[in-house]
Amino acid sequence: ADRSDTLVGVFAAGLKPTGNKDPFALRRAALGQLRILLEAEVPVAPRDVLNIASKHLANQIETGEALVEEVLSFVVERMRHYYTGRGYQTELVNAALASPWTTLPDLDARLQSLASFMKDEAAASLAASNKRISNILKKSDIAYSKKINTDILHLDEEKALFEEVSRIKNMVEPLLADQKYEQSLRVLSGLRGPVDRFFDEVMVNDKDPELRANRLALLALLKGQFDCIADLSILG
Repeated sequence: ADRSDTLVGVFAAGLKPTGNKDPFALRRAALGQLRILLEAEVPVAPRDVLNIASKHLANQIETGEALVEEVLSFVVERMRHYYTGRGYQTELVNAALASPWTTLPDLDARLQSLASFMKDEAAASLAASNKRISNILKKSDIAYSKKINTDILHLDEEKALFEEVSRIKNMVEPLLADQKYEQSLRVLSGLRGPVDRFFDEVMVNDKDPELRANRLALLALLKGQFDCIADLSILG
């Protein structure tokens, strides 16, 4: 609470660190806050802690949602330094931070699981596929959804990928609910074969806009499964 009050209050006063100057030791305060939440395994999100501090200080100084977001970004940057200082690669940390993590124990579990999974043979291939999928989706010039029209899945490879994604999704959901991230990734690694065959045989950017949108939706559905744990496209 003390560190959160310091962070929010000093930022609200317009005295945030600049360059190497940090006269109020806010970097140390952020690191202290993070270590308390992480090492004591406190099941509270950093955003929630900062929101409490913001509301507490609102009658003394102007705070608000935008300020909390600014402080949270500062705290997350300290988190990157903390984990890279512990020997984690920057890409791994960024991939975990891009996930829908909540508390610091949750983020830590994702990062440890990801680091262990990336030692597997299938990991590099799946990371590269996620990178490719991410690029295709970003460059898409047509609208698509995550709802698949199974009636226009014409090729065996796209049918097989859809069926496998649907099957594995049902297996992964209860694992995610229990924060079993490494086990979830190993289940998802079973998609390596169907994904490789899909890219070998299927033209995603088909001339038919309906087919193209459906294939983009399939890729978005696939990537969404991995994104629930970490953004593997950052590692591709």
